Amino acid sequence: LDHPDASKDLSVKNLLFLHPLAHLGGGEVALYDLLTSLDGRRYRAHLVLPCEGPLSQKLRAKNISVSIIPFARGILGRYPPGLTPGAFVQIGRLAKSLPAHLIFINDSYLCLYGGMIARWLAIPSVMASHGWWDVHFIHQELLHRWLGYPILAVSEAVRQSLLQRGWLQAGQVRRMYLGVDTERFRPASKSEAKARLGCDPQEITLTIAARLIPRKGHDVFFEAAKIVMRDFPRLRLLVVGDKIFESFEENDATKRQILGLVERDPELKARTLFLGFRDDMPLVMNATDVLISSAWFETFGVAIAEAMSSCVPVVSTDVGGPNELVADGVTGFLVPPNKPDLVAAKTLEILKNPDLVRRFGEAARARVLAHFSLDRYVANMENFLKTLLS
Repeated sequence: LDHPDASKDLSVKNLLFLHPLAHLGGGEVALYDLLTSLDGRRYRAHLVLPCEGPLSQKLRAKNISVSIIPFARGILGRYPPGLTPGAFVQIGRLAKSLPAHLIFINDSYLCLYGGMIARWLAIPSVMASHGWWDVHFIHQELLHRWLGYPILAVSEAVRQSLLQRGWLQAGQVRRMYLGVDTERFRPASKSEAKARLGCDPQEITLTIAARLIPRKGHDVFFEAAKIVMRDFPRLRLLVVGDKIFESFEENDATKRQILGLVERDPELKARTLFLGFRDDMPLVMNATDVLISSAWFETFGVAIAEAMSSCVPVVSTDVGGPNELVADGVTGFLVPPNKPDLVAAKTLEILKNPDLVRRFGEAARARVLAHFSLDRYVANMENFLKTLLS
């Protein structure tokens, strides 16, 4: 691979993003918001995905360039990072033809594609780290160190997980919080939102928004909900999310396991709506009285930030990113993981105190506006990119 043709117009910087999923989870929503919000006078975003899906469709509708290049995310379908020679060549040719001025690796499993192509083209690269799995295997950490790109961790919890062995220099890893669109996610009529989702406006709604995988703690959510039902029999449970792809922790069997928690319980079955992935999350959040995040570990918590921006109180496990998002006792409550009784107790404390609902909601939106807004995220990212490209 040769260096990009310097004779081409370089006034607008071409940013080549690599991402492994075409579905719409929290990370994909954050990527969509970033790509559609970057200053078009300075940056032109191009995205490579392994297949078509909702993400590619939504981005093309916003005139964002999307290329489909099937690539492996791991060896034997599991062990990172992936490297398919044919895909490597195709991505390299695309980077050269744009020409790309920077490669943004939005998943550590793609670090060999992005990191090595950037080296051969003598252009900078950067990797976004969305979780502890980015250094789950020792060889991953060695590759990050060898490739030398800066790493953007979505929370301080993720940053510390990357630095815990001491093999990466602290200066290589910086925290950059994701952000939510506070204009889209703003408070509106709860009764109208509930009615549009097919709920009785008088029902109390508890929502969990997460992929259907065990570590998201759906079992804790349902156990806590059954406790809450004793005091609030007119309870409606909104379950947002689905299975995204096939893996050892995310497959049809694990999805059936979660759905079975409801199917086997007549009380839960009568009160639960499975909504799948939704494009109208502002509506869902405005139909929510309390958002519950019962995950064993959460790297950031996009749904939590969306709820807070919508003035919705949050009860979350005190693990990873939520510890940084939720101000305990101010915007919601934090509880230890795998404690459905505590989740229920804190949820009931909120529901039985309308003044607390109001205070938590107002404080939650103010916190998002101050620290976790999309405008703030994009400004931080553009300042970082400007420095890296210079």
